[in-house]
Amino acid sequence: METNNIFIDTQAFQKHNFKFECPELSHIRELGKDKQINIYISEVIKEEVTGKIKAKISKARDTHKELMRELNFLDESLPEIFKNSQNLLCSEDIEKIAIARWERYISESNIQILDPNSICNRELIDLYFKGEKSFNPGKKKHEFPDAISLLSLKNILDQKKQKAYVISEDNDLKGYCNSNTTCLSLDQISAFLNIYNKDKKSTSHVEHLLALHENRIIETIKEAFEYCGFEYEGNYHDNHVEDVSVTNIEIQEMDIIKIGDGFAEISIEAEIACTAEISGPNHDSAIYDSETKETIFIDYFQTVMPFSNNYNVTLNISFSNSNEIITNFSEVLFDGRKDILLPVEDY
Repeated sequence: METNNIFIDTQAFQKHNFKFECPELSHIRELGKDKQINIYISEVIKEEVTGKIKAKISKARDTHKELMRELNFLDESLPEIFKNSQNLLCSEDIEKIAIARWERYISESNIQILDPNSICNRELIDLYFKGEKSFNPGKKKHEFPDAISLLSLKNILDQKKQKAYVISEDNDLKGYCNSNTTCLSLDQISAFLNIYNKDKKSTSHVEHLLALHENRIIETIKEAFEYCGFEYEGNYHDNHVEDVSVTNIEIQEMDIIKIGDGFAEISIEAEIACTAEISGPNHDSAIYDSETKETIFIDYFQTVMPFSNNYNVTLNISFSNSNEIITNFSEVLFDGRKDILLPVEDY
């Protein structure tokens, strides 16, 4: 491990759907809390995450409003639980709760927020107008915050004469790291945890087990995936998903995110292909009755569709230190969930 400093980009938090209790973010928090690592974000990233959380709340409100409009024919028969949920979502409390979780994560992880006022303004202007990383042609407006973040980081690293891992899949941030020896690019939080565990603990036995039992790991992922709950993104969510069958799993990367005596938590980047039977009312042939304000469905559809998508799979393994056996698999999650939305663009 070249440094115990890490800088986490907005995209890395978004990848985990801002679920701060997911395995990767939880372990980062533990390490930051125990001062085993130094975690940095910029003021820009703090505000970007806050804005994206607010946007998720706004989207949830819009979805809930649509649901309530569909249920308004029930009038007084509508259960109180629905009425109460509407009041909660429409209040400011839910947004405050969501933002408080983010602020609490920052505090508990001992995350240091970099002050943008410390940036050399001349350097920032030069980056902006020359179109250099992170200001590629045509994207200057969107990349300006990236430059503020990176120069805030560069400033503190130069002062301390240290390096930092920059965790982001953003190509411009990765490009900046390639041209700056103090910034080390990593795609995933799990990749850093893998490096940390290799440096602090012996991981060779677990690595051997993962390689030896890859086929069994794939079969475990397959079984867990098919057991999940599913929803199809298309057809206005007015559909049924059945008979999900995995046709292929390609493991792209496996990282050890936590290791203990006889157990380990593993993060896997995998492409999973499957087929699913989708059925529901045919909205394309439906008729809208303006008098009753209802949609009349003439026919229904039923079809088998193929899907393929990349997932961050996390799972726990139990093993013996004295042999080459994995004794148990548990807690298999896909992007931190056991419910999966099959995207319309992939069929």
